[in-house]
Amino acid sequence: MPPTRRRSPPPDGLPSSCEDISTEDVAGLAASAGVLTAAGGRTSHAAVVARELGKVCLVGCPGLRVDVARRRCFIGDRELAEGETLCLDGNSGAVFAGETRLSVEAPTAELAEIARWRADASRPGPSIAASSGGAI
Repeated sequence: MPPTRRRSPPPDGLPSSCEDISTEDVAGLAASAGVLTAAGGRTSHAAVVARELGKVCLVGCPGLRVDVARRRCFIGDRELAEGETLCLDGNSGAVFAGETRLSVEAPTAELAEIARWRADASRPGPSIAASSGGAI
């Protein structure tokens, strides 16, 4: 993309995909839900700014090609038009076209154990230090 042309923010807070991010793109980055770039690494401008803004940012995606003139991107052999949903998994680095279904599991066994600790701590009785003669 020519350095004189700024990218507009993606619609509806969708992730933004691009070859790379420059300082002129900060407003678009702030408006997006995340960023996917073809270039860059952990310390690239996109990654640093995205972390500061609390955004998901996947950089250095070798399968990403961006056609600015046609307002499309290609990930492998998949073509996505501007405005199509793209989901980024910041933990695994996976990229998904379209909506994804999220499954959130609560650590119920661990939470139950913490609740037992809390209940034990609130019961009257000798403290750990008192029952051990002061030695811990």
